Amino acid sequence: MSISVLLLANHSDLLLEKSLSSVAWADEVILGWTGEKDPTPEDKATLERIIPTIRVVRIPGEITDFSATRNHLHSKVKSDWVFWLDSDEVFCTESLSKLHATMNRSDINGVMIHRVDIFGGKALKWGEVQNVKILRMFRVSTGSFIRPVHEVAVVEGEITDPGIVIEHYAHSSISSFIAKVIRYAQIEAKLRYQKGKKSSPLEMIVWPTGKFFSNMFVHLAFLDGWQGVSYALVMSIHSLAVRACLIELWQDKKK
Repeated sequence: MSISVLLLANHSDLLLEKSLSSVAWADEVILGWTGEKDPTPEDKATLERIIPTIRVVRIPGEITDFSATRNHLHSKVKSDWVFWLDSDEVFCTESLSKLHATMNRSDINGVMIHRVDIFGGKALKWGEVQNVKILRMFRVSTGSFIRPVHEVAVVEGEITDPGIVIEHYAHSSISSFIAKVIRYAQIEAKLRYQKGKKSSPLEMIVWPTGKFFSNMFVHLAFLDGWQGVSYALVMSIHSLAVRACLIELWQDKKK
């Protein structure tokens, strides 16, 4: 059995290098380049230094449908299995034996992956990111992605959880975190608008506030210190932004 690792990236940095280095064991690595410009010769040299056989696939334009982009890159795979890794994620090499053992099971088509969020230099153990499991590994012929934003994989057949772990270094600062969630909120609002869904000022108050208190006092985010409190607060801002953007879309239609 062979396996390809697929990533999306719009620029080359130390985190991408760390991400690629963690999957040098793969039979094939494909990088979907989503930057406004083609990778520079320096970028290519850096990527090929880490993975000499890396394949870079240019994906032009801004991504507005993440599932379509992932499925397009998925169509380039030549291996039996695919493992999806974001450019801000690092595969934990201690999990490699579990990955190979799972690949050799004929009764399994999909694999759940444990993701540990690292924020402010700390691994978060509480809040909404505690015990996160995502479907990121599957046989090429049985899986695909759905939803334009916050996309998820769907797989035909049996799915297992062997305890494979990746680390997620999503946000280098509070400002970059907020900028990212606002962008995702705009895409999510557009999706809801297209489905005819609406929001209200009351919802703008109730949902974000409820989300914050749930994270803080039900999922105990405060136990992660200022990192946990900040994470809970920014995710509530995302909830608020989705509803505000949705209201704005309906108002623009009336105009």
